[in-house]
Amino acid sequence: MRPATWSAALLVALLWTGALAQPTESVESINARYERERREVAQKLRTQKIELMQLMAVDHPDPDQCKKKLDQILNTERKRQYLFLDEMFAVKQCMTQEDWRNYRRSIIMLMMNKTQK
Repeated sequence: MRPATWSAALLVALLWTGALAQPTESVESINARYERERREVAQKLRTQKIELMQLMAVDHPDPDQCKKKLDQILNTERKRQYLFLDEMFAVKQCMTQEDWRNYRRSIIMLMMNKTQK
């Protein structure tokens, strides 16, 4: 699963668990608000990575052009990560303190498992 898809799937899975006793409309509306932008950013990342591969596929790639494209990719990845955080904190507004604590712990554990692979 791609990182962008993983983040979205993680958020949706955690929000729909029985541990979060919140109305689905609130979580659903927050998720919908971020879904379009997540898809757009994921598509932009795919396009930029293809462009980098094309730059590197020639016999004599220009290092400056490759670095410039990599900077664009990193900026787009940063935007993807910020979207994840923005959505996470927006969902927090719909949660009790206990739900937020459990949700936050789940996110941290999943992030730790991801970095250990």
